[in-house]
Amino acid sequence: MATTTLNYENFYKEDPSLKDEELFTFYNKFDNVCGPHGQNRNVCNEEDEYSSVDNSVKDLYKNLVCNLKILKDNSSHYFHGLNSDKKKRCLYLRYWFYDRVVSKKYGFSEVNKYFETWDKIGKDISEECECKFVKIGRNEIYKLKQMYDAILLYGKKDKFEKLSKLKYCYNIRNYYIVYGLQEGMCSENDDAFCNEIKEYIKEYVDENVLDSLSCTTAKEVIELTEEERKTVEWLLRVNPLGPKGQDEASSGMQGSSSHTVIGIFASAFGLFLLSLILYKFTPFGPWISPRMKNYQRMWNKIIGKNYGSLLDNSESQQIESDNIRYNIAYHSERNS
Repeated sequence: MATTTLNYENFYKEDPSLKDEELFTFYNKFDNVCGPHGQNRNVCNEEDEYSSVDNSVKDLYKNLVCNLKILKDNSSHYFHGLNSDKKKRCLYLRYWFYDRVVSKKYGFSEVNKYFETWDKIGKDISEECECKFVKIGRNEIYKLKQMYDAILLYGKKDKFEKLSKLKYCYNIRNYYIVYGLQEGMCSENDDAFCNEIKEYIKEYVDENVLDSLSCTTAKEVIELTEEERKTVEWLLRVNPLGPKGQDEASSGMQGSSSHTVIGIFASAFGLFLLSLILYKFTPFGPWISPRMKNYQRMWNKIIGKNYGSLLDNSESQQIESDNIRYNIAYHSERNS
């Protein structure tokens, strides 16, 4: 599922109260670590250290290294008076880094160039600072950024009433869904991406958040990637619904006003989406790996008692990719 990844500025311009929070102060300190005032000249002027870094990513690379060096230096006064908790500072630094990648619109090439050098030079610095940055892919960075948006900007339920009326409410809600799906997939995975979710994100997420957060603003249009689009086309061709579901779907599709639509809330597409369909709607369910229980748990949260479907009963969700729109008939017999 391709849901829009926004940068930090989008959020605090829509909700200025975010500027009053600790994250905003740290973000600006990180962003100006090598600013014109020369406060950190001793660590920012070591240009020879960055000679091997590609020019397209050099500024961000230099800023991250300098921030890590200052965080490690207990004698530095740059962050004086701010929260001294090392894990919280690392959490904010990660958010700042991923947000800069998103804001600069780095593609796969830039991200790869960044980490090629990082693995050779910068990795040791982050380990010494107890704030490890390891190589992950561009898509993983965008997913992590979305999860951090959810927990750091609107991770407390007392913010939900205000959030429900804001422009980006559905973005945050979708980001919580992204987290739930990824967390389920990571239960048996220990790669760098999954470890970050477990170490820095999971403890801040309330599992019942989807029951508490409702949005009154316009829904975000969900865009399918090319691979997701092909998967959906395949699913529509084979129509893996039971006999009753097929009859109901055929009946429902006779008129556009009676379509029941499912939004494809899945950031893990392809095999996962197919497995989910097999698990819920066909006799092959018992043959699917036990890890599907994690997906099922999240799926139930999304379409549970408060969400009979992913959509309000009176509305249809539009799924758009390359000007192609899909209405996917969906009916499920629930266990009594």
